[in-house]
Amino acid sequence: MEAVEHEARLLGCDEIVLESSTWRTSAHSFYLKAGFRQETPAERFRRPPAPAPDPESHFLALAARAASRVASAVARWIGVQTADKAAGLAAQAAALEALAPLQVPVLAEDGGWSAPAAPGRGRWICLDALDGSANVRAGLPPWGFSAALVENAQSVAGLVCDLASGRRWWACRGRGAWVDGRPALPPQDVAAAAVILREAGACLVDSSRSPLTISPNPEERLQIVAAPDLASARDLLM
Repeated sequence: MEAVEHEARLLGCDEIVLESSTWRTSAHSFYLKAGFRQETPAERFRRPPAPAPDPESHFLALAARAASRVASAVARWIGVQTADKAAGLAAQAAALEALAPLQVPVLAEDGGWSAPAAPGRGRWICLDALDGSANVRAGLPPWGFSAALVENAQSVAGLVCDLASGRRWWACRGRGAWVDGRPALPPQDVAAAAVILREAGACLVDSSRSPLTISPNPEERLQIVAAPDLASARDLLM
């Protein structure tokens, strides 16, 4: 308990809340002696998440689960110098297990196809379970997870997670892009990156195929493409 409280202080926590089964009376006595107060008992209700309304939403839910499992799977290798691909293989195994309910072939960076597939037709998943394994071994963030659902040679949904920080980006065909639960790319997200990319020689265009302009409207949402030149950027929007 002292170790828990020490970590809580370092995380800036204001309060510690715990749950204990009603029959664990000896534990309750321990908690009371440790300074906890017992509040009004409550009933606990559980159910699994509601079924996803469509294949893309189902994929995004399982990809999010896969990213969390990969983060746990590679934790033991952070800062551990190894010459093999143990971390990558552990990440891949965790991701494939989480994505298995979709029952579609997976093309993984380290393991190839999980099952025979015809990439030009049907659905399949493009997976990089651990992007940045060298960073993991060095203990120097970032390292990430990336998975996309592909249908008829087009990505229709995708999720990217910075496993070191927990930040997540995802998008689904026709539903926009999101960052940590909020719509992606308001002006605040892209303004600084825009000048960096421009000064590095890149060209940014918006969904109207025009060079990107930054509006002071905080409610505006941007859809942008970056490419080496204007023609290439416009081609990507086609």
